[in-house]
Amino acid sequence: MREAENLSVEFSGIFWQKVGYFL
Repeated sequence: MREAENLSVEFSGIFWQKVGYFL
């Protein structure tokens, strides 16, 4: 459960980083 949550947060960080770069 903990690992899944950690992975979700990591993915979210990468996603927003890409969005910030795109904008």
